Amino acid sequence: MTRKTKATAARKGKSVVDEAVSQAPRSTRAQTYVGVHIQSQSSPTPPSSEELRGAPDPAPAPAPAPGTDPNADPQEFIDGMQRTLIVMKASTTESVELAAYRLQGITINWFQSWRLSRGRDALPPTWQEFSDAFLRHYMPPELRRARVDSILNLRQGNMSVREYSVEFDSLARYAPSIV
Repeated sequence: MTRKTKATAARKGKSVVDEAVSQAPRSTRAQTYVGVHIQSQSSPTPPSSEELRGAPDPAPAPAPAPGTDPNADPQEFIDGMQRTLIVMKASTTESVELAAYRLQGITINWFQSWRLSRGRDALPPTWQEFSDAFLRHYMPPELRRARVDSILNLRQGNMSVREYSVEFDSLARYAPSIV
């Protein structure tokens, strides 16, 4: 923005944005509604609700489900899904259906088998039942024990306090009863 524009805006009692917009040619005038910048044609028409809302930044998707990536961490998938489901305010049974929708590859087969194994007359599974079964299947006991041992044996050593804290926090989710 030029000094001239700022000075002109101050003299007229307008904001710098108002002055800049009034100086723009009519056919390319831009409008700002609730912080959303919208390019309009010659006649200013109110923006649609989609334009007013703007395109929100997409929420980060939960980590890929194990079965699609051999290096995927099942706990990361559950934690990511849980954060998403809390924001969505999903019920405990809706949570299972939404998580099942995110499954890919062989995890879909596992989910279908798990659901059938519960029996025809079983109540819809809860999030806790699903996440426990999922982690039991995709994170074998020896891997869980190794993660717990990692946090128990964690030493700061040559790490900075920040590095140690990050490492501790990343391992803490595998042993919530210890932390």
